[in-house]
Amino acid sequence: MLTSFNGAAIGPTGLQLQLVLFRPDGTNTTLQATSLGTGLYRATYTISSTGQLGTYTILARAHETGPFDASALRSFEVKLTWLSQNGKAVIGATSLAGVIGLAAVAWKKGYLQRKKGDEFSLSF
Repeated sequence: MLTSFNGAAIGPTGLQLQLVLFRPDGTNTTLQATSLGTGLYRATYTISSTGQLGTYTILARAHETGPFDASALRSFEVKLTWLSQNGKAVIGATSLAGVIGLAAVAWKKGYLQRKKGDEFSLSF
């Protein structure tokens, strides 16, 4: 996380930082931020492979000495590994099946067949 005021990095002196992680089931936990340098912080939260799928949200609130308060809201999605890796293939296969289905219906309805009397000739 980056913290700045008017474009200049601030903290850790005089900066109070609070991070709250909201889980998909509606529960929340407070995360501990570690300063990596002026204006740069890191917080970690481990989600196990059997953890909850869905959208996680992080609310960050900062207070600098004086009347300076700020907040930020970010979210990320946890989804099945096979879906993350094969999402494009799943969408591609679904689209292909849809096109084939549409072509089959059009053929059955006669939209793709020649009408009687329509002749195709090629002369040179």
